[in-house]
Amino acid sequence: MVNSCGGNTNEGLDEYFTFRNGANPVDLATWIVTFPSGTGLNFCNSGCGTNLWQLPNPSTASAIAAMTPTCPGLLIEPPGGIIPPHAEVIVFAGATPTFAYDFCGSCNTGPIYAVFTNSFSTIGKFSNSAPRILRVDFGSGCTDTAYYDPSLFIPLNSDGNYVSYNYMTGQPTYITQPCNGCITLPIQLTHFQGRSTEKGNLIEAIFDAEGTMPESITFYQSLDGLNFQAEENPNRITKNGSQFIYLDPNPNNRTTYYKIEYSTPESTIGSSEMIKITSAKNPLSQQLPEIEIYPNPGNGKITLQFSDSDNTHSAPLQLFSAEGKLLRTEWISLNELSQSVSVDFSDLPSGYYFLRLEKSGKIMFTPLLIHSEK
Repeated sequence: MVNSCGGNTNEGLDEYFTFRNGANPVDLATWIVTFPSGTGLNFCNSGCGTNLWQLPNPSTASAIAAMTPTCPGLLIEPPGGIIPPHAEVIVFAGATPTFAYDFCGSCNTGPIYAVFTNSFSTIGKFSNSAPRILRVDFGSGCTDTAYYDPSLFIPLNSDGNYVSYNYMTGQPTYITQPCNGCITLPIQLTHFQGRSTEKGNLIEAIFDAEGTMPESITFYQSLDGLNFQAEENPNRITKNGSQFIYLDPNPNNRTTYYKIEYSTPESTIGSSEMIKITSAKNPLSQQLPEIEIYPNPGNGKITLQFSDSDNTHSAPLQLFSAEGKLLRTEWISLNELSQSVSVDFSDLPSGYYFLRLEKSGKIMFTPLLIHSEK
């Protein structure tokens, strides 16, 4: 929530971000959160000056009670500062949020573990004047970053501006929450995979059963990773609780690309990453040898590292915008003596792009996130 509800008077108190941790507990003492404000504002338990975590005390207990009068027990503080495994967490930028967010859409789905900074400043910690990055260092070398561009919100600079992310690709979805209605945790697509079977290509999408379900879901397929067509036969899609399964009976014995789009209760559209399934009957449509692209995210100066090479001397590397527009084609050279290539896209603005590489009849299509300094 980068532009909090309740106006700008208490922006720094009411902003927050959420996440779900994995199979291990997380100790709050190991965190360092760098909020996007200005050049970055760090909060931690040691080494961040006076910017510390607000540990359980009457002040934070009162804040929780004030925020969830209709959902008692939904938000609780992590006991001893320890977040248990597979827990939903909400981290407030301030010590005492003042806006009574209505979490009615999440009642009886908790607990959600609430964490607060010790800041009483009303100045926002998510600067919305330019593209920004939120960084969280969880300790033990585990770091996560979230990039957002406030110019993509509709309407711009509006109370309730909120960004959610596909946890597998980092792809953002820009939402404006209804400040006078229920605030729910974003729809979570937790699984999107597919495989080739005797009956055709089987695609599976699973959403977080404890979260909000999509209003509708559409499966798309493509033969080139660029031009997608929606599946219009409802009999090919089955639903079982939070699980959606799509059967493509005619994959034509070649590589086929798939993605989904789903609508949210806020009338916005979320999307998955793209996956591809290749029939073993067509050797020319096999995946490219394993390719590592780094750094990604980065400033656009990337290296493509191949696990092996062949006799191909050159191949077109195409860069597309997030909307599918071809922006640039770079011809790269590879041979048995050279298994890495460097390409410079740092002149491009920050944002999401896609790379497409076709070599020896095989295709790679992968997202690229650029954090430009321009």
